[in-house]
Amino acid sequence: MSKMHQGRTVATTVKDRPGETTVPVYRQLTPYSDGSTQAVYELKFDDVPIPDRRYVADVGSVLFDGTTAHLLFGQKRVVGVGLRSLVTVAVSPDPLRRFMDTCDKFVPDLNAFLTCFAMEKAPLLEILEEPAQTVAVAANIIMAARAGREATLDFYLTSAASLYDLGRRERVAVDPILRVDLPTVLLAALLDRIAKIRDKLPPEIK
Repeated sequence: MSKMHQGRTVATTVKDRPGETTVPVYRQLTPYSDGSTQAVYELKFDDVPIPDRRYVADVGSVLFDGTTAHLLFGQKRVVGVGLRSLVTVAVSPDPLRRFMDTCDKFVPDLNAFLTCFAMEKAPLLEILEEPAQTVAVAANIIMAARAGREATLDFYLTSAASLYDLGRRERVAVDPILRVDLPTVLLAALLDRIAKIRDKLPPEIK
């Protein structure tokens, strides 16, 4: 969901380009006494394909450098110590906050599930050195799901150009970035960490 102040909007149709998926944009305008309006946008993801790229994570962490949050996902070596590979997902503060807003019911349900089955949240990763196989991607839309002991995080990206032009579009281009398969106990720990840094995020740009 995105908010912005604007005047009158004109919708235009955006066609899919090769390798690109577009989703419908729904907007609700709230008028203000100064003549401006606040637009709340929602994207319908029913027909968006899941990301082709997949990564299986057994450890993870979240870092925030004051500007960008980095969601870290790693694979431990089967033999020996240390990480075999690492994926970092860069997420700016506003979409990270919006993701947590969508988890207002998901997180309590997740915590109740862990309590019911006496499951401990996984310890988060302390990174001392990046492995040779380290990949970085960016995302601004996150979806979480769980089933029993297994969970997934799907990451998507809408370009700055598409977001800037959101008020004129009936559809917006969305790029599927990455699906991360991870244990439910790790997802719970990551959501806890994100909740703790939420108050440190800068104010939302509206």
